[in-house]
Amino acid sequence: MIGREPKTPAERVYKTVWRDLLVLRDEIHLMESQAPVEKLKENPEYKKNYISALRNLSFLLQEINKPDHPFRHETKKQSEAKLHRDGTIEDIHYLFNDYAARIQKLNWIKDLNGLEISQVLQNQSSRIGLNNGFGLASMNVLIAIEKQKRPNFNCQTIDITELNKSLDQLFKNYKQIPEDISHRAQLIINNGSHYSTVDFHISREGVQFILLDAANEPRVAAILDIFMKRDEFTEGFQVGTDRGIQKDYLSCPIFALDHAIQISQLDLYEDLLTIQNEYSQITWFDMPPELVRNAQSPSWIQEYKEQYLRDHAEISPQELDAKFPPAINKVIRHAKSGKESNCLNSTDILFEKYSKNILKFIKDVSPEELVALYRNADNISSPLAPSVASTSGILTNLKVSPSLNSYSELNDISENKQEVSMDHTTNVADNVESNDVTDEEKLDATSQPRYKP
Repeated sequence: MIGREPKTPAERVYKTVWRDLLVLRDEIHLMESQAPVEKLKENPEYKKNYISALRNLSFLLQEINKPDHPFRHETKKQSEAKLHRDGTIEDIHYLFNDYAARIQKLNWIKDLNGLEISQVLQNQSSRIGLNNGFGLASMNVLIAIEKQKRPNFNCQTIDITELNKSLDQLFKNYKQIPEDISHRAQLIINNGSHYSTVDFHISREGVQFILLDAANEPRVAAILDIFMKRDEFTEGFQVGTDRGIQKDYLSCPIFALDHAIQISQLDLYEDLLTIQNEYSQITWFDMPPELVRNAQSPSWIQEYKEQYLRDHAEISPQELDAKFPPAINKVIRHAKSGKESNCLNSTDILFEKYSKNILKFIKDVSPEELVALYRNADNISSPLAPSVASTSGILTNLKVSPSLNSYSELNDISENKQEVSMDHTTNVADNVESNDVTDEEKLDATSQPRYKP
């Protein structure tokens, strides 16, 4: 392909599709130079160009990934950041992920077919050409996987441009909720490739929220601005206003998803009201271990553990260690002994686990089921899951709420196509095993944590 004319029919088809793709790319750039994306997203021609470009890339991706394809091993230098006009494998992956990210952001992924969605997920799971880990598509698949195990997990990933619309739906008719009943839901919000998690406690008296952002990113201000303009909220809590527990640039989707899974099984509102009355801000030190276990600073975790044990005399050091990934505990042990430790961050191990879960999921479901997942993913399930029961001992006596028979959309997409029981109550420890790291053999002595400089 590079520096020569195509010789075979396969090469000619490849080059023709690549040239057509570049024409579409130029048309997209021209449209974006003439109007803001917010207006263009309602333009059917703009949408058609993006979908067509991704479909061309989907074809090229299939072709160039064939072991015997003549262009498979023709690459450009890794240091060359700009796109070449020659269709190398790096070009295809770069453009595919770039276009897929925009299509997800504009909520057009449901217009793709099953193969195209599968390719989006596979590319994201291997982090080819990505700077921010999982995209919206992968996050919604991971939520669907969690719902297979725990049908009352009432969560959705959205772009911040869809936040008001999602809140309208979530809070619809909340004043008709029966007295002494409350509901819970979680939103994972993408804002410029950064993810934050919000937990909602909804009753007829109004809505409370907890906003979790592992990196303490300034972009959470945009979420709070939207909340402040709504009249449903009675209380709100922003956690971690002092400093973040995320130190790298890539792990925000890992933190956001794990925070959604964990906080959906906790009831922190009464305790946070007490803390807020006593102090001016709520910090990560005020959170239970389930919400800080992936913190990327071993020294911070050690400080957290020491404070936690002082405040909870009934918990032994061994019991507290069991709430944290072995990778983190190993780092702390090595630091105490003066040894160097290069083990993986727990977020790296979770990324590997989540990636394998995504690839297994898309391998086990049909393209039709994958498409149905996205065409049914516009709405959070309704009625909402009931709240977990309030308890003063939230850190030591946690229970998962019983669920409602209202999550039929995704429950039938399971490995054995079996129905998942919806009327159980289980301990938190039974439900978080998919995220706990128990195999110290997975530690990689050659991998370095990706801390911010």
